[in-house]
Amino acid sequence: MVAKAAFTLSAAERKTLEVFHNTWPLSVLPDSIAPYAELIRIHKPAGIMMFYFPCLYGTFLVGALGYHIDPSSMAIANMKLLLLSFLMRGMLCTWNDVIDQEIDRQVARTRIRPLPRCAISTSNALIWTLAQAIMVFVTFLNLPRECFVYALPFLALHVIYPYAKRVTHHPQLVLGLAHSFGVFVSFPALGQSIALSPDEPHANAVGAFYLGAAIVFWTLLNDTIYAAQDVEDDRKAGVGSTMVYWGDATRNFLRVLALFQLLSLVALSFVMKNLSPAGGMVYTALTCSGTALGLLSMVEGVDLTEPASCAWWFNRGNVLVGCGIGSGLIGEYSAGLFL
Repeated sequence: MVAKAAFTLSAAERKTLEVFHNTWPLSVLPDSIAPYAELIRIHKPAGIMMFYFPCLYGTFLVGALGYHIDPSSMAIANMKLLLLSFLMRGMLCTWNDVIDQEIDRQVARTRIRPLPRCAISTSNALIWTLAQAIMVFVTFLNLPRECFVYALPFLALHVIYPYAKRVTHHPQLVLGLAHSFGVFVSFPALGQSIALSPDEPHANAVGAFYLGAAIVFWTLLNDTIYAAQDVEDDRKAGVGSTMVYWGDATRNFLRVLALFQLLSLVALSFVMKNLSPAGGMVYTALTCSGTALGLLSMVEGVDLTEPASCAWWFNRGNVLVGCGIGSGLIGEYSAGLFL
């Protein structure tokens, strides 16, 4: 497979591409290497958050459940999971671009990606995907075997995600389920099990389920806002998204998702109350209230008709929600160290 004949980018597209290439680290990479870095979105680090934050939350959930995880073990596990998240995100972004390149040529925001603009061939992109897959596998070898076992079904969801928009208007649900992998991998990463058996504490599985559900609803909400940037182009291309499906009712859909995310986090507080040395008080005060404020700001503040507003809330405003979730979990774990 060879690269197709390049098409002409508009002046605005060339300007946007120039801005990307003047952004570190693309600005210091050779022209022959830069397209490969673009494929892994190295110039858009915010996306790593959606891969790594579930891992971060999961590890501190384990610590908050009274397992007395020492800070050094917590730090080592998170460094490994951060590396895994970075590599997985790059691999899956590359895979997504390979599958979606014909659709991306029809969407204004994605026409400048390396494959649509023919800066790299499909065969080279597939080789790059395989190379990253090998790096992901090697990273898993440095984690307990159960991490890979738990991650497999979620990896499968990530692989089929690019196809979901061709058969459903809710591909974001597939993405949300896939992103929740970090919660479930975090338990074995710290030597704990979430298996449902008479010999294992069911609270682990229940806690992971509630936190995982919150991640699913958060991803659905966040990626619906992201999809609003391309809603008209998606309609023309004939691909599905929650934004296309819900149309004028999208804000109400986001409100429902926010409510279910918050309810999932509140349900987790009852698990904390019974098992955490701090009794779940720090978690409830920071995570539940902080997330509620972040979701309220995000859902009511975003202008779904303005791509710039959608991009801002996806890349930066969403940090309010992420910090809300993380603050209580980290605080609950930290309080437990002194009790």
